[in-house]
Parts: sequence; C-alpha cells; structure tokens
Amino acid sequence: LNNEGNPYGINTNDNIVDPHMMKNTEWGAVAYLSKSKYGKETEEVWMNPNSNFITGQAGDSVSLEPTLSTHTYNTTNGMKASTTGNVCGIYDMRGGSNEYVAAYVDNSNASSYGSNLVGADGKYKDVYSVGSSDTRENNYAVSTPNLGKYGDALYEVSKSSNMDYTSWYADASIFAHGSTPFFTRGGNNVNYTGSGLYYFCQNLGKMNGADSFRIVITLL
Repeated sequence: LNNEGNPYGINTNDNIVDPHMMKNTEWGAVAYLSKSKYGKETEEVWMNPNSNFITGQAGDSVSLEPTLSTHTYNTTNGMKASTTGNVCGIYDMRGGSNEYVAAYVDNSNASSYGSNLVGADGKYKDVYSVGSSDTRENNYAVSTPNLGKYGDALYEVSKSSNMDYTSWYADASIFAHGSTPFFTRGGNNVNYTGSGLYYFCQNLGKMNGADSFRIVITLL
C-alpha cells in the first residue's frame, strides 16, 4: 500500500505510515467506539446482506438474509450499516465477508497456513496462549483481562466460547483452538445468524471465497 508509485497517494516512508492487516485489538477498538457517544451507541449496526459481497451496503432491516436488493453507503438505510450511523463511520463490520484478523492461538498448527503471520513482528499481531489443553474453553479461559488480554472484544463481551451465541447482540462466540487457530470477525451474510461486531470464530487460515480481511493504515 505504501510502495513507491502506489495508486493511493500514501507516503512511502515506513516510519510515517504503517499499513498492516487489522488485529483483534484494532477490531475491538472500532467495536467499542461504535457503542460510545462517538458511534451508534444504543443502536445496533445493520448488516451488509449483499449477496455479491459489494461493500458499503445495507438492507431494509437490521438483520437480513442475503439479497441483491440493497442500499448504498450514502443512503438513509445504507448509513445504518456504518459504525457511526453516517458516512464517516466504518462499514462492513457486520455481514458481507467473514474477515480474518491478524490474531491466532500459539499452537503448532498456526504455521500451517499462517507462517508469515507467525514470523511477523509482534506489533502486527495478537497472539493468544494455549490453555491447560488446546480446547475452545481452555484457550478462552486464559484470554481474560486479568491475564493481559483486553480491548479485543472477545472475552469481555461474551459468556462462553463453545459454538454458541453469547456475545453482545447474540453474536456468535467460537474461540480458536487446535487445527483452527486463527480468528475471524464480523461473520458473513451467508451464515448471517450470529454475525455482528462482537462475532468471533475459529478458522483454519485457508483462502475461502466468503472470507476476506481489511487493512489498517497507522500514522506514526
């Protein structure tokens, strides 16, 4: 994104701008701000149900199964899918594509599909410890704020981690473990039940047509 001649006009000096894959803690920052007076606060962010995975879309209600009949980001309904309720917010945090974040449980499977991430500088990733054994419940149990994990909108916003819907707004809460050590956030519009800002799920780390990611550009 900040290579010489990039089409975005971004400074090419890595000491000035630092583009990177969004981390769990950065997703959490956006999710929490959406619940503050600077976001939608008491109103839930609407889903992007566009079945062609077109960004910045909303349907006719807060939660809707996939459809081609959607509203663009700058319309009355479209803005309800923004984290602030207007065009200045962040879109596609709920529905659309399921989004990989730069976060994983530090087990032997993480290198299978994520060797570049595992080998990356610590500032570019959130790494979670394996619990007493490598299960959803045990890994979730050691991801608590008192053990140093906070701000990521995981443990803090959910009641359990075992294939259920205990995150805020009944979003899915499925912690990474074993052969699925990576985290995805937001959910997609295909399995739209349980998608949302506080959704988290396990993943292999493989490419998938319904999965994507987003970039954060940090100004230093």
